[in-house]
Amino acid sequence: MLSERMESSNYIPTYSCLLVLLRNLILEREPVYGIAEWSKQFEPSMIGLLPDLVNRINDDRIGRSLDLLYDSDRGSILTELVVRIVRDFHISMEEFHNDSTTITFSGNYSEADGLVKRGKESLKITHGHNKDHRQDLKQLLWTLTVSADHSVPVHYMALDGNTADTDTHID
Repeated sequence: MLSERMESSNYIPTYSCLLVLLRNLILEREPVYGIAEWSKQFEPSMIGLLPDLVNRINDDRIGRSLDLLYDSDRGSILTELVVRIVRDFHISMEEFHNDSTTITFSGNYSEADGLVKRGKESLKITHGHNKDHRQDLKQLLWTLTVSADHSVPVHYMALDGNTADTDTHID
């Protein structure tokens, strides 16, 4: 599905870079600059690569892939994915559960100021009511809505760090 929706270089498909990044986040959480070396410890097919592509993964390509993902219509991609899963696995959409959490950040994020970047409104990493009781750290608010039937994720939102949690349940 990503291959149909996202531009790719002839050298390595964008979706391949993104899926390697996702697998890394799930398995180990190496920094982006370490993913190339990390990926070499696996049989390429185990991380979704053809054998000749494992040596083409590097931090610049992953960065460009993330840029392409940012520029894509992520809402349509997620909607198509959810519709396919609901249809293929007969998931009931009668009842939903919603929850939120804060994602904390340390450091200076001057570009995460809520202003429009490349035609899209950016998020504002800022201080807010932190669920981890870390008032010293900046944050974003993350909400996730899942189906009551098998807890399939059907919607998410990343919101500015000072967004009130109670307002997100209405949306």
